[in-house]
Amino acid sequence: MKKIFTLWRIITSNIMMMKKLLFSSLFLLGSLVSQEQREYRIKGEVTGVKDGNPVLLLLAERSVGR
Repeated sequence: MKKIFTLWRIITSNIMMMKKLLFSSLFLLGSLVSQEQREYRIKGEVTGVKDGNPVLLLLAERSVGR
């Protein structure tokens, strides 16, 4: 009887481990998919920059953490 109980504990612990691994994998996959970035194009002219040079537009947020 003790051997059956020990075998049952091993089986159930492996099933729980597999469930945790599956859940973690799905959570990680969902996190990676949600990080999709879309590309936006803004047409305009910037003076003082040679034609063909890339220009970065950045927004500095001063209220982060307040």
